[in-house]
Amino acid sequence: MPPVGFFGSSTGVYSSAGGTEIFLVPQSSRENDVLLAIVVQPSASPITAPAGWTLLASDALGAPISQTCYLFRRLVAAAEPAQHVFAVGMALAPQPVGLLLQYRSVDNTAAIVAHGLTAITPTSVNFAAPSIVLAHYSDLVLLVYFALSAGGLTPTFTLPAGTTQRGPTVYGGGGAGGTLAIAEYLKEAIGATGALQAVCTATNTGLAAQYGVQASPTLLAPSIVPDVAGAIGLPSIGV
Repeated sequence: MPPVGFFGSSTGVYSSAGGTEIFLVPQSSRENDVLLAIVVQPSASPITAPAGWTLLASDALGAPISQTCYLFRRLVAAAEPAQHVFAVGMALAPQPVGLLLQYRSVDNTAAIVAHGLTAITPTSVNFAAPSIVLAHYSDLVLLVYFALSAGGLTPTFTLPAGTTQRGPTVYGGGGAGGTLAIAEYLKEAIGATGALQAVCTATNTGLAAQYGVQASPTLLAPSIVPDVAGAIGLPSIGV
């Protein structure tokens, strides 16, 4: 089985006055774990990550959604701070929403394997994350679904079959924010993943994305031994 293991999460807390998104470090974190932070926020306001974080991907959408999805990575230090503060901008509407995920055996030096994002517009209940191409048998796929709040309602998602939600569903700002849900799956194959669709409880605009993250070590697909005489080193007997 692939080596990647999920161990914890932390919901981002937005400070409108301070212009920050704050993530507490999960108490289960230990040195050399990898933290992945996913933040969705207005495109017009770029994010500045604190020291020690690497930007893996940023995918922007224009009007009418005007959102950007960011993926950051960090290696947990021996003296890890209790929280990480990202500068995102003051008085933003819709408000930024984010989730921090704690993993083990995620590569902390590799570039993003692949990423893709699509706008959900016009409004729809179907949020399809576009297909990406995986390079390794053990690549981890993260799925990001975000729906803007409409009329003060708080939408939720039914995630694709075979995927596992990581962390809680994140709600930001009521009518001035949206809903963020993140799931993962291990395809255990290389090549295209195919589009993966979540279903929203009501028609909304938003975004859907897939991110391929490299495991450490990368694994090869298991070999298949042919079912023929002599294939496993046993002598064949002539007839």
